[in-house]
Amino acid sequence: RASQLFCFALCVTVALGVLPPSPDDFIGRLASGEQIPRIRFTELDTARVHKMASALTNCDSLQEIELIRSDLNEDNLSQLFVALSTCKNLHTLKLMGCSLGQIPSFPSLFKQHMANSQLQLVSFMWNELEGSIAVELLDALSHLHALRIVDLSFNNLFELGSPIARFLSSSSVSRFSCNKCGIEDSSSNQIFTDLAKQSKLNYLSFSNEDWNELGIYISGTFNEVGLESEKSLLEYLVSGSEVSELDLSKNKVSDSFVAAFSDNLSYIKLTTLRLTGNLISSVGAYHISQGLVYNRNLYYLGIGGKINDHGMMSIMETLAAYPDNPLKVLDLSNNNITADGCKSVAPLITTAGLLGIRLDGNLIGDEGVSHITSVLSCPGDWIKRNSILKYLTLQPNTLKCNANIWYLDLSQNNIGDLGLSHIAKSLQTNTNLAIIGLAVAGIGDTGVEHLSWALKEFYKPYFVEESLSTSLHSALRQISLSQNQISDVGARSLADALFYNNIIQDIDLSENNISDIGGELLFASLEKNKAIVSLSLNKNPMSTEVQYKISHLLHERETQDEKGETGDGISFVGVLMLVLGITYLVRRRA
Repeated sequence: RASQLFCFALCVTVALGVLPPSPDDFIGRLASGEQIPRIRFTELDTARVHKMASALTNCDSLQEIELIRSDLNEDNLSQLFVALSTCKNLHTLKLMGCSLGQIPSFPSLFKQHMANSQLQLVSFMWNELEGSIAVELLDALSHLHALRIVDLSFNNLFELGSPIARFLSSSSVSRFSCNKCGIEDSSSNQIFTDLAKQSKLNYLSFSNEDWNELGIYISGTFNEVGLESEKSLLEYLVSGSEVSELDLSKNKVSDSFVAAFSDNLSYIKLTTLRLTGNLISSVGAYHISQGLVYNRNLYYLGIGGKINDHGMMSIMETLAAYPDNPLKVLDLSNNNITADGCKSVAPLITTAGLLGIRLDGNLIGDEGVSHITSVLSCPGDWIKRNSILKYLTLQPNTLKCNANIWYLDLSQNNIGDLGLSHIAKSLQTNTNLAIIGLAVAGIGDTGVEHLSWALKEFYKPYFVEESLSTSLHSALRQISLSQNQISDVGARSLADALFYNNIIQDIDLSENNISDIGGELLFASLEKNKAIVSLSLNKNPMSTEVQYKISHLLHERETQDEKGETGDGISFVGVLMLVLGITYLVRRRA
């Protein structure tokens, strides 16, 4: 009887889809002809890459494929490219962290099989590409006529200024990222010089920021855009260039470039310029303040180094005097700004016409925050007159009275459980907050309990009638709680809240202390909560089985949404297994 019950339970389990398929099962679905538009695999071994390549032949439904840290070699890479060349609707190819630089034939294989593809986006970041292999790859990419976006970040492109410039000048690429690739000043000088002659770029990034789409830290060699390339960069920008976004964060850009840039600002088409973490002082900030008087296009400006209180004051005085200035987002993070500087500029914020200000990573302390929030917390007329202010990266008190804030990032500030409790209470009067960033914020289970209370308190539960199920706080979509001290106790609180909250879509709990116990609780809540599309649990003391269950559930939900399926029914195979199980029990009883 025990074996009978086990058999029946197994059939029901399979029928209801409780047991997630393995990567082999997913590849089997591909081989059976299932229409799958997007594929994302992490750490596939050689054998599975071969199987997947075989299954992908003539898969016309495939639009995007992403392989991360997978075991690629010359044989399976060739097979993969041959298969992908038959996928007529493929437009996105991402092979990241796959050590492609260790495969000498990689560029030639790509050129041989993918030259006639309709790829629009290619990412080969973090692949140890360097030297002749990188040069050959750039040549192969130049033959893709539909290509628009290329990301080669976190490779070793030290002295490849000429090949990169030649590729950008001759290709159809409009967005190019080469972050942390060791681009030397002389190489960037060559790139900017050639781009001034001919280029279709509207986005260019030589940043040294650690951020990347994989959400993990990747070591790399810093780019060194600085003194030698400043003149050619300015000539490129004033030459009629169509580039609208330029990211040179954490390079060696100095006050001299900022001065020349400011003098020519009225001729430059840039809408976004990121120069945070450079060698810019209060002198450079003063030049920027003078140039902003003639600003026609610049919407987002990040400027950094050590502009200190005087530099911030110069910029804010100009913006307050010209409230209709196109500049709406000002990033002054990591600039040695103190509480005295905040006290001086606080009155100017009310007339500066900004949509957003970033002051994180400075020295403002509690006193500086109080100066800023005392202005933002004024009720009545000021808020009505300044309804365009959308976000301020400062501290939770801002939320209570300024209901227009939609983005709050307190990451890398030790706000602790008490700070999170203030945020939770502030949600009562803020109906626009959509994103909260609380990574590395010293938050534990008590803080998560406060947040969970808010998520339950301000949302109507699922069993409320559809016509009445509008959330009391309908904007909150994304929360990052990574790298804190959250354990299974906090996971339990959050899981309980997710049974009620049907608005939150994206939660990051990576690098905490959540085990299988907390993971199972979260999985149970996700089965009920159909709104969640992303839940990150990387680098927790949790088994791969539990993590896979959660990721598979979310992946299946995403796939069903793309197909327009409800996801609530039982598959044909599931029905068949259920019938077989019941039949078996009936016959055994007879």
